[in-house]
Amino acid sequence: MISKQQFEASVLDEFRIIKHLATKVLPNTLDWRPSPKQRSILELMRYLSQSGATFTEVILAADTSLFAASGERAQSVTPENFAGAMDAQAEKFKELFAKFTDE
Repeated sequence: MISKQQFEASVLDEFRIIKHLATKVLPNTLDWRPSPKQRSILELMRYLSQSGATFTEVILAADTSLFAASGERAQSVTPENFAGAMDAQAEKFKELFAKFTDE
């Protein structure tokens, strides 16, 4: 069984990997989508910049309406401020995740 600390470390490592991969995105590819119904690269970056902490917050509050505010905040994310948004999300995730017990 994975411990709480191992899970937290794993999530934070995923955030680090996502930040690294974002540095490989070419500026002229931000509107590219794998298929018409999938997110563009920029839309995916915006989603990833908020989703981890938001899901944690929704679970703690048992309030799915928090997704709307998260989506609105994500609209301000650009390739230039993406790393900072991921860092802020990591800090928020750590703060929220600390409220969970080992049980």
